[in-house]
Amino acid sequence: MHRCLKVTELLDLIFSYLEPFPLTLKFLASHLDDNFERRHTSDLIVLACTCTIFNGPALDIIWRTQTTLQNLLRCMPHDLFTIVRNNNKRTMTLCRPIVAADWDRALVYAQRVRNFGFCVNEAQVSLSAIFPALASSLPGDKIFPNLIHLQWSPEADSDFPYLRLFLAQTVTDLSISCMGSSSNASLFTAFALQCPKLTRVKVNLKYKISPPSDTDASHTDASPILSEFTRHLEFVEDLGMSILDFSVIPHIARSRTLRSLQIAELHNPPPYSSPPLAVPLSFIRLDQLRLENVSVDAASGVLRLSTDAPLQTLSIGLHERLNIKATEVVYDTLGKCTRSQSSLTMLMLFHREVDSSGMHDGYMISSRAMQHLFSLGNLVRVLIHSPCGFDLDDALVARMARAWPQVELLELRESVAPAKQPITVDCLRSFAQYCPRLRNLHMTFNACFISSNTTVAVVPQSSLSCLKVAHSRLSSRNAMHVAQFLVSIFPRLACVEAGVRYNEDDSDESAWERRQGGWDEVQYYVQEIQLHAAENAESSGSDSDSDILGSTSTVLPITRRIGDSQRLHIN
Repeated sequence: MHRCLKVTELLDLIFSYLEPFPLTLKFLASHLDDNFERRHTSDLIVLACTCTIFNGPALDIIWRTQTTLQNLLRCMPHDLFTIVRNNNKRTMTLCRPIVAADWDRALVYAQRVRNFGFCVNEAQVSLSAIFPALASSLPGDKIFPNLIHLQWSPEADSDFPYLRLFLAQTVTDLSISCMGSSSNASLFTAFALQCPKLTRVKVNLKYKISPPSDTDASHTDASPILSEFTRHLEFVEDLGMSILDFSVIPHIARSRTLRSLQIAELHNPPPYSSPPLAVPLSFIRLDQLRLENVSVDAASGVLRLSTDAPLQTLSIGLHERLNIKATEVVYDTLGKCTRSQSSLTMLMLFHREVDSSGMHDGYMISSRAMQHLFSLGNLVRVLIHSPCGFDLDDALVARMARAWPQVELLELRESVAPAKQPITVDCLRSFAQYCPRLRNLHMTFNACFISSNTTVAVVPQSSLSCLKVAHSRLSSRNAMHVAQFLVSIFPRLACVEAGVRYNEDDSDESAWERRQGGWDEVQYYVQEIQLHAAENAESSGSDSDSDILGSTSTVLPITRRIGDSQRLHIN
């Protein structure tokens, strides 16, 4: 054996290349393929049997990440368990009582486990029948005493309490998914005490009633219990909770370690009209904030505490149907997050309410609300959803483009087609002029008329490749001229897509089909113009955008998909 192979660091480096997948990928793949473990550990098993020097490192990698408890149970005596089949379900049962000596060999390997994910599905063997015996016979407190990452998502609600067998003091990463019953929620109080080093915590409570009704006692009990659990997380850096009470938010805001916060539901927030809570230096390290299904009061309450947060990513999902005033409250509060004005790069604001019944202009996102966001000058990705449109015009779009010069993706989505479309296709000049990095644009505008105003020369923008026109109106006679205009300012445009049809009345179906067909023509013309321009540029030995555009000022033969070939003059 070469002496280099006796250096521990070299062995660790060599064996690291044989580790199949990180925990998350292995956890997912193992539940898609029962042979995953066997197929990707065969080389390591051979190395473990080769010599003593290879044995330890190979076994460490083989056992480091486990996505089932069965591998450990196979190390116990063969006469201990049997598998009973009932239709398509397999259940492991005891053949005899477990004694302490039965654990001897299994616990030797259990010490090597660092990552464990327990998620039983219908294709796997249920361990519910043997958990009581495992708990009562275990020689020590924990099955995996050196565990670091733990994922716990049992199929049976009765299996959830046995999470305690795996909550070693060494656990720093805990992900739990279980039924949101009061009995399960009550166990969380002790979890933080058993794992004092937790830095990443994800808790997802599932309910048989979706969404839970107001009279569902199990649902209402979970909020204060999980909030109390959260209070004991002293060193948490990444926190994701399916439900919390707003009373715990000021405590979380004082954390000096928290970097990522995700909350699905936030109960009992103070009214947004109430005075803001006085929490100095709140969320001073928070760079990712996601509120998934909250009210205006909850969203504005958290944002008020985030003025000192160096947010980089912000996502807010509002579950209410908001009028103009309520929307302005949230947007105004966000615009006042002073530290985020220079740090925020990704912004997602959306409404979970997509029912179009009763929608009118009173539910639009107003121009005043949008202007509150213009102070966020370093945005790179912006996704904003409105129930029925945006109260914008070309001048305000120009201000938006100037305010967000770094933007690469901009999506302004509507659930339904807005009744009015004051934005015209000319607004795209502003993006070409002020947003040189913009690659994807999604917005609704009126393309029935193109202004002949060319007083401001616009340098072609070469980054935009995808334009999604959503509910934009288009005159069928104007398709070629719109295509010419688009190519003149976005010469590298690859696709023009109309929006999907949803939440529109059946009476609008023919109008939607005409609009869709019109934009299909625009897409066709864009490709033909670019093809002809590229051929001209190639023949002239130039490949710059300006030269390519210049080459389109000739008579261009275009064969349409419908009808006879025509000769179209590109001005």
